Amino acid sequence: MDESRRNNGDGVGGNMPGSFRAGTYNIRHGKGLDGRVDLDRVAQVIVKMSADIVGLQEVDKNRYRSGHIDQAGYLANATGMFCCFAPGLRQGMALYGNAVLSRHPIIYWESQTMRSLRERRVLLRTVIEIKGRRINFFTTHLGLNHKERLRHINKIIIPMIKGNRNTILTGDFNAYPDSPELQSLQEVLRDSCNSHEELTFPSDSPRVRIDYVMHSPGFQVSSTEVISQDASDHNPLIVSF
Repeated sequence: MDESRRNNGDGVGGNMPGSFRAGTYNIRHGKGLDGRVDLDRVAQVIVKMSADIVGLQEVDKNRYRSGHIDQAGYLANATGMFCCFAPGLRQGMALYGNAVLSRHPIIYWESQTMRSLRERRVLLRTVIEIKGRRINFFTTHLGLNHKERLRHINKIIIPMIKGNRNTILTGDFNAYPDSPELQSLQEVLRDSCNSHEELTFPSDSPRVRIDYVMHSPGFQVSSTEVISQDASDHNPLIVSF
């Protein structure tokens, strides 16, 4: 494990938490369809999602292109949520990776980098307490190469998921629902979306779904929603449990 932080222990057990909402949102470092970087616009979308937990991808920290801002921290302050950030790419003090925002305490987090020939990827795991219950909430951003995605899923992601109960996995997987990568994941998790209506990319004219909220069999999905917006090239996906 590359990094980890613990507050009051990281065990997850007992019954599933009560009703809650989980989402995923690739924010493209805040760059909207108009080419402007505007984190306040991203924050407005996150508030509209009305989710208890959100996995974010393509998050910058101390990067020139986004004004040297700690984007996860900025969005946490703007939305009144807890946050943690895990970089996959490091260039001196400039970092780029994934983040989790939560309305509930983040009890523990850890990250695992996933080596790539191009852009290094990262899997972020958090343990979050909701209404007295703890769940494992993961987020990641998989690469553009099919073989690399399969390797990361089979060698890193699935072994971590199998070792943790009450799991939700979110992220931009860069893969379609009927792909071999998703078939591998569905051996251990369920896809929250059972229809072909939850299209997420590109945001101005969605044609495909490459963004996912997957869950352990014990969770029951009550509804799914995709929000149309122009703050990023991906539309966020929200699932109510």
